[in-house]
Amino acid sequence: MMRCHRGEAPVQESAPKAQELPAGWERVSDTTWGLAFPLPKGAALDSAAKSRTWRATAEGASYEVIELPMPAGKLDDRAFIKLVIAHVGAACQRQMKLGGRVDDATHTFIRFETGCTGKERLYGKIYVDQKHAISMLVRGEQNRERREVFLESVQ
Repeated sequence: MMRCHRGEAPVQESAPKAQELPAGWERVSDTTWGLAFPLPKGAALDSAAKSRTWRATAEGASYEVIELPMPAGKLDDRAFIKLVIAHVGAACQRQMKLGGRVDDATHTFIRFETGCTGKERLYGKIYVDQKHAISMLVRGEQNRERREVFLESVQ
């Protein structure tokens, strides 16, 4: 805003394009959800998980794409707060931040970030359409570009 008021040109960020995947990554398609998302190669469905879950690890970071229970009632900020707390746990609620909500005719996205006592930061994005609530969660990723590709490239 300050640059705009001074009449300066906007700064272009060098964030990777949605189609550009990091080396060793691939786009995974889930026909049950009707979504495609990037994950490190070797991603697989976790048959032991309570709900449909894709998992992958790379360079010390873990990536998860998890189906969550659909929120009941109105999809407002309170519903998202409850959904994220139920997902990451009450111990993570103190440092939780939600933001970047986008609504369109078919789905809603909202980003979250949190830290849990004695654990690393968690970065995530909740995707909700008429049939599914999906969480994209990354743990232990220090490379912001890889984290952003993962969180922002769902199709």
